[in-house]
Amino acid sequence: MKSPHLTAYGRIRSLLAAGECVVLDGGVATEVARTEIGRAPGSEASSDTWAIYDQTNRVLDVHRRYALAGCDVISTNTWGLLHSAVTDRGRRPGRTGLPAWTVATRDAVTLARRGIAEAGRSGHCAVAFSLNDADPLFKGVEELLTLLWSIDPPDLVLVETLRELPNPDLLRAIADVAARGLPVWVSFSCVGAEAGTPPGSVSSALAGLERSGVDAVLVNCVPAAQASAALAQLAMATSLPVGCYPRLDGPLHPAAYAELSLEWRAQGARIIGGCCGVGPRHIEALSARLAARATTSS
Repeated sequence: MKSPHLTAYGRIRSLLAAGECVVLDGGVATEVARTEIGRAPGSEASSDTWAIYDQTNRVLDVHRRYALAGCDVISTNTWGLLHSAVTDRGRRPGRTGLPAWTVATRDAVTLARRGIAEAGRSGHCAVAFSLNDADPLFKGVEELLTLLWSIDPPDLVLVETLRELPNPDLLRAIADVAARGLPVWVSFSCVGAEAGTPPGSVSSALAGLERSGVDAVLVNCVPAAQASAALAQLAMATSLPVGCYPRLDGPLHPAAYAELSLEWRAQGARIIGGCCGVGPRHIEALSARLAARATTSS
């Protein structure tokens, strides 16, 4: 019998290979921060990694609601892990004796998978371990992270919100993770001219990511209105599957967000979701709109 983890990412690969759209979740941290349900009395409200403990019920509820909204991929609440790993709380011994941030690493995967199970989506919805600009993190703790991932693996690793092209150290780290059998997706918060990079350099860097074993390249945390232009640049620079999960800088009706997803799909996006400000209702509308489009196009 296949592991449900392997089955979940196998389904993602099949969708991408068939040219269908993979739906990501939205802004987990910003959604957690909307309320303080589950926060321990006297603790600080946190939308970073420590919300796993300070607002456990809320994080679980957010994962579950995104899974119910029709996501194919749920991301762990570890976007702030880089910062958390170097804080006093992160360095203190956790229940295993290792630094607390490493315990949070494992618990984040467990919590995301539990949310998927409670939504009845096990085997259909994959868990992506989120790392925000992982370059400095990989330099210090890559071996420890990959050990933790080998014990309780996510389905993929999402290195996101990169503000510049990967340097050789990050490319090597990504290749090491991919070689251990974990799929890797890389996402940028700016591309091409926005990052002060000539188009040829973008193509060269993305070719390096492809050689490193990366499965997909995305753009995230750009304003929703700018996602189409960023996608067009990515699609011209790589043969890898491309996608986007932009942010909302103000209120936007879920139906309007869903309509924008059709533009992104037309620009070649095969992976679509949301970043800061994009909630489960946006993702539910997006998932339904993309499914309706696929039905009418077939």
